[in-house]
Amino acid sequence: MKLRFSVKFKIINKNSTIPIHYQNMVISILKGILKEAGEELFNEFYEDRNGYKPNVLKSFTFSTYVPNADFLSKEIVVKDGFITVNFSMLDYKLAINLFNGFLENSGKEVKYKEYILRIEKLNLIQEETIIGNEVILKTMSPILVRLHNRSTNRDEYLTSDDTRFKEEFEKLLMYRIEKITGKRSNIFLEEYNLKKKIIKYLVHKEVEIYISGNVGNLKLRGDNETLDLIYKSGILSSRNSEGFGMVEII
Repeated sequence: MKLRFSVKFKIINKNSTIPIHYQNMVISILKGILKEAGEELFNEFYEDRNGYKPNVLKSFTFSTYVPNADFLSKEIVVKDGFITVNFSMLDYKLAINLFNGFLENSGKEVKYKEYILRIEKLNLIQEETIIGNEVILKTMSPILVRLHNRSTNRDEYLTSDDTRFKEEFEKLLMYRIEKITGKRSNIFLEEYNLKKKIIKYLVHKEVEIYISGNVGNLKLRGDNETLDLIYKSGILSSRNSEGFGMVEII
């Protein structure tokens, strides 16, 4: 069993701003809620008190809806003062603990650096059912196709106009599926209409870089169970647990 839900936040801090790297803010809030739910569950996904970080592929993702906003160099001014974060999770234990954690903290304030938000409202999101062996998906957060060069320790992010995109996307996806399920599955990118999106990405503390993501529609073919896994976990994107690769069915 999987779960999708949304959390609506009211921005409390002066000028109704959130950081330009809002994904990091969401991750920080998520970690805080998860830690309240229990150290054991938190340690399955994030570092324990000894600093050990588990090498696990996190099978969840999120997208952040920021309506009517002005994007500045370091901050985003949200004019109506509300943002909504949508979560999609393959692990039901993780999902239900997070959902209950947000529910228990409803009406309370959470803080990230100088930014203060109040948890206003939670909604369960109806999951769509995939019928057959094809599905058309629309991005709710950008898809990253990351190539890592071990010799230089540098990353490259492919966009859909790159001749390597289709092959590398499929390789990345099949590798990630095998890591979660323990078995190989053939998934094919049949069609795609994606546009390049430049993202300010915070590498470490105050070190930021620009990376290339992809937004739009894509059509996948494969077995029904695997397509369902992709839809609900966001693993069609690198860095899915950092707020990339959330999709909806169209």
